[in-house]
Order: sequence, then C-alpha cells, then structure tokens
Amino acid sequence: MTAHTAANDAAFATARSNAVAGDTIELTGASYSGFNWSPSFASEVLVFGTDPNNKPTITYTGSNNLDGAQNLTFRHVEFSKPWQSGDANQEQMLSIDNTTNLKFDQCRIVGGKVNGGTDSNGRAFQAIGGTGLTFIDCEFTSWTKAIVAGSVSNLTVQGCEIHDIKSDGMTLDNITTAMIRGNYFHDFAVGVTAEHPDMIQFTIAASRLAGTTGVQILENILDAGVGRYGQLIFGGNGGQAVGGPGTALRRTNFTIRDNIMFGDHTNFLAIAYLDNSTIDHNTLILVDRSYPFTGSAEIDCGGGDGNTITNNICENVVTGTNATTSNNQIVNSASLLTYFDKLNWVSDGDTYNGLRIKSGTAVSTSGAGARTMQKADGWGGAGVEPHPAYLDGFSSGGPSLQTLPVGSVTASVTVP
Repeated sequence: MTAHTAANDAAFATARSNAVAGDTIELTGASYSGFNWSPSFASEVLVFGTDPNNKPTITYTGSNNLDGAQNLTFRHVEFSKPWQSGDANQEQMLSIDNTTNLKFDQCRIVGGKVNGGTDSNGRAFQAIGGTGLTFIDCEFTSWTKAIVAGSVSNLTVQGCEIHDIKSDGMTLDNITTAMIRGNYFHDFAVGVTAEHPDMIQFTIAASRLAGTTGVQILENILDAGVGRYGQLIFGGNGGQAVGGPGTALRRTNFTIRDNIMFGDHTNFLAIAYLDNSTIDHNTLILVDRSYPFTGSAEIDCGGGDGNTITNNICENVVTGTNATTSNNQIVNSASLLTYFDKLNWVSDGDTYNGLRIKSGTAVSTSGAGARTMQKADGWGGAGVEPHPAYLDGFSSGGPSLQTLPVGSVTASVTVP
C-alpha cells in the first residue's frame, strides 16, 4: 500500500494516475479543482482529508464525472458547485453512472444560490446504473436536487443531513435493494415560492423496464421546518401506465418503519402501486402553519396490494386491497394536543418542530408511533420526539432530555 499526498491540483492528478488498489490519497491542501476520473480498482482506494472540521474542498465549475469508478471512497471531503450565470436549474455537478462500491463518508456536498439569493440551484449527484453506492454521515445543502438514482442496486444513504433543497432530496427509480436510515431531511425550498419539493420521491421513467424493490426506510426524521410545503415520502407513476399487482413496474417489498414526519401536505407518506410491503411504527404530524395548502398526515397506499400497515400515528390510512391493519392511532389536528405536548426545539439558532407524548393517554399506552421517540431518558417510557443535535443521535440515544418540563405545556428546549 502506498500513501500518496496531494497539496494542489497537479499533485492530486499525479496521485490519481499512480494509485493502485489499497492505496490512500491524503488531501493536505485547502482547495482543488473538479476532475473526471473513472478508475477500476480491485480493492478500496481512499481519498481523504485529515481534519473533519476543516475539509479540503473540491470545487466544480462544470459537469464532471466518476462514471464507471470501482472501489473508491471519499472521506472528510467537501464537494462544491457555486452557482454561475447561465447555469440550468439542475446544472449537474457530478455524474456517477455505472459505478461499483463508490462511497462518500462524512463528506459535505454544497450547491449554490442563484444571484446569491435564497433559490438553491444544481443537481449534486446523478447515478444511472451501478451497484454499492453509499453515502454515510454526509451533509447535502443548497441544491435543486441532491441525489438522483436510477437502475442502481444496493444503495445506502445513512446518517445524512439533507436540507435547503429546492426540489427533491432523493429521486429514485428502478432501485433494487436500498437502505435509507437515520437521516435528517428538513427545511426544503426555504424562501422559494414556485416549487413542489419531495424529501424522498420514487418515480417511474419511460425507459424503465422494472419497478423498485427491497427498499428500507428506517428511523429518519423528515421535518418541513420553515420550508415550503411539500411531499415527504411519495411515489407516483411518472406519467407511465402501471398495471395491476404482479406487473413489472410495481413497487414491492418496502419496509417503512420508525420514521418521524412533520409536514403540511396531503402526500405525507403516499406511495402508489406498492405491494407486499410493511409500514409500521411511524409518527406523522401535520404542522400548524399559514401556507395556503391544507394537508393531511395520511398514509396512502391506494392502488397497492397485500401491504401490512400497523402501529402508526397518523390522521388517516388508505390501505389498497388485501391489506393487514392494526393499532393505527388516528390523531388529527383537532386532537393533537390531547395526546401530545408541543415543543419547539432550538439548535444552532434555528427552531424545529417537536412533540412529547402525554403519559396515560391512549396513544401513550398503545405502543404506536416511531420507537425512536422512546430512546431519550427521563420520561418513564412516555417517549420524546428528539431533535437530533448530532447525526448519530439515534445510535447514541440522542441528547439528554431529563431537564425538560413535565406536563401539558408548550416548551422551548435548547439542544447543544
């Protein structure tokens, strides 16, 4: 194994040319220019910055690619594409088509603002084809779309923060096996008036021959925050004709569990043509805001078949055919404060939505809702809906909440 170091573009180019399987490339400089690179390594090559708090930045001014790359990992690196006059709404930063075992670990991926305003711009990553694409503990901010993936297998998005996105956080089509876990989606289309954002969207392109299967969406927080109203987890037909159960373009074998969702759109958790899937222990809450759209914290599997929908807190359930349902606790805007105390979480100067389950109520004793609410200390099992001060809050139990006030109150809680 050879440890290459690169303090500038020329040295980085040399290191990329000379690297072989098992090598590392340490980026010791502050900034680098974008590049095209399609290596085929037999085992992992790691490109990394040494200081996670002072990441080296790779800045793209045009569209570049890592198409076909194999066994390549970036760690503690920032990828940036500032807006430039003439950029399209979804001007692409990096194409990552047909890659194998491409990984981004603890990276920051930053787009641009049109004319320095509030309108985010650009598309961070597009992957058409490939297997083993992974994003771990990354931050995506200031894009039109963050991740676009089609015909990809073994996709992992875990522990990421995805925010200030104008349109879609993730647009997924014809995916075979995916893990979307422990992510924090929030504040989409802030200051934008002409977008219809989706935090996680499943679509069907005209060129696809098969639907999406084997997706797990677990332990995420999806919070509209101060952003524009939009869909949280949504799957439509992309304008394509989709047949009945058993036909090629259906979505199958999803598991959607332990997610906490704050929004103000009818399509909270709405996936059409979904079959043989499980939607279990999720909490869906309609936030009280003044936008003109009147939403519903609804689970909608209309047109689906053979799904199991259990132990959720929501306003309504649309089951589709041959569904199994039990212990779904129906909580609407009128009854919300019967079962919950409202909390405003304050972190880094921003305010976020939060709720605490009231002890002794039917919701509290039912065991329904996201079980991530029950990991915080100090509430005798009543459960707390935590704002993740850190992205690993789920695995560590989150911040200590023992100092929160008890009882039917509205509280402002500061998270360090």
